[in-house]
Amino acid sequence: MDRTPLLIAGAVILAVVCITTLIQKLLGKRQQSINSQEPQISSRQSDSPDHPDPTKPENWWIDLPRPNMPRKRDVTPEEYELALQRAKDQRRANGIWTFERSKAQGLTVGARRYRWRTSGDSDVCDYCKSKADRTFSWEHDHDHPGAHQCSEIDSCRCYAEPIIKG
Repeated sequence: MDRTPLLIAGAVILAVVCITTLIQKLLGKRQQSINSQEPQISSRQSDSPDHPDPTKPENWWIDLPRPNMPRKRDVTPEEYELALQRAKDQRRANGIWTFERSKAQGLTVGARRYRWRTSGDSDVCDYCKSKADRTFSWEHDHDHPGAHQCSEIDSCRCYAEPIIKG
């Protein structure tokens, strides 16, 4: 019986583990040097305790859970209204977390400002329309769109686009 395929498979697995470990160590050292050079990134806490810290690079690729809504015919009107409010709160918390992640990513690459982008369709709320394509500083926590003061009806689809000076 030829064991060559098993030896090759074992060597490949070992190489992948070694490379993954090396990358994790390098990213850890890079993050330490970034933390020593960059200003501290303050994170506004989202409304959900289930969200991971958006300022940590290892959390930047996480997909947040979407609200789970029951069918209206399967629950009482009171239960449906409660589920609707929970879903709205979850979408707002997801929006705040996404903004804080964008802020952390932007500050990591040296972007001090961001441009507010909308989806540009008829569903954009008046608040986001008034802020569309304007620039804001990450450091000012007042009256900027990332506070998600909008979206009373549905979740906000707008986003902060970091401005990187070249």
